[in-house]
Amino acid sequence: MPGPTGLDIQERLRADGIRVPVVIITARDDLEVRRRCLKLGAAGYLRKPLDGADLLNVINAALEISDESASH
Repeated sequence: MPGPTGLDIQERLRADGIRVPVVIITARDDLEVRRRCLKLGAAGYLRKPLDGADLLNVINAALEISDESASH
């Protein structure tokens, strides 16, 4: 897809000091991109086709992380 990637957007949010839960969903599995996304704080990096249970688990983990950050 043309335009910024999910990693580009995640890096921009981080640079701007915006902390929101991020879940990366991709059709390609690139180990370096996965590592960078997780290092930047992504709650999960999922590959298509998605497993519904995996997606729900990552969303729940992202919300828990977000709740913990908000309480500090």
